[in-house]
Amino acid sequence: MSSAPLVSTIFGLGAAVSWGVGDYLAAQASKRTGPVTAALWASIISTITYGVIYLCNPGVRAWESTGILYAAAAGVCLELGLYVFYRGLSAGPVSVVSPISSAYPLVSAAAVLLLFHTHVSSHDLFGILVIVIGIVAASGVVGDRKSNQKLTPGVLYGLLTLLVWGIAYALLGQAVSRIGWEKSTLIDMGSGFVALIVVLTLTAKRALRASLHFRFATDRFIVGAAFIQLLGGIIFAIGLAHARSSAVITAISATYPALTIFLALKYLEEKKRVISLAGSALTIIGVVLLTIYA
Repeated sequence: MSSAPLVSTIFGLGAAVSWGVGDYLAAQASKRTGPVTAALWASIISTITYGVIYLCNPGVRAWESTGILYAAAAGVCLELGLYVFYRGLSAGPVSVVSPISSAYPLVSAAAVLLLFHTHVSSHDLFGILVIVIGIVAASGVVGDRKSNQKLTPGVLYGLLTLLVWGIAYALLGQAVSRIGWEKSTLIDMGSGFVALIVVLTLTAKRALRASLHFRFATDRFIVGAAFIQLLGGIIFAIGLAHARSSAVITAISATYPALTIFLALKYLEEKKRVISLAGSALTIIGVVLLTIYA
């Protein structure tokens, strides 16, 4: 196995760990302060923080118009997906919403193949499929009783999130290949923040006004979620720059629900399901398959 795929795997798993912890903190923040407040302040904190990071490390790649457009579109999709995801976490259960939303690699792989005509090997597709099946099983939608298969608001939010994020990560991969991860991350975070403000103004103006007066620094979960999710985003973007396939590293990074589910079951006292735990194990098997065939 060459070094580039191995580096991609390491970065993908690094992003997964960061996002797994970040989702748990985001769930706590959403339940304590509401999804609007949590999403808004997490976005503000992470955007300002990365702006400072970019000033210290702007990268060496030149600006390129197509790359800028891809990054901006990815940012809008990522931030809108994050807002929907926070609403899903607030509706719960976290151990269902998180794994459903993380099935976005299937959408990303389809976008990479159909829109950008990027090569994805049969081994990669098989590994991605194993991961997605594991994620669906982990979501708890597939249960031994029909009562466990209801499309609750949390599940619907998770499904919408996976669709939007799947498109976003395919676009981000194209942006990174053109202008580098530093500029791509700067643009996608900036455009995403603008998109979030527009959506909140149109759909939740009263909650937005209340959120602006919230003392975010008093909520350690919002601050923690912002920094850890930003860390995951940076790790993922760097990994994209070294990846042999954006679809592969996207699939590996999407294994974060395994950690989120563990934290939700342990600290949020959510119901344990054998199928969910088996699904989490299957996602790990999918990652191993991707790594072996890298």
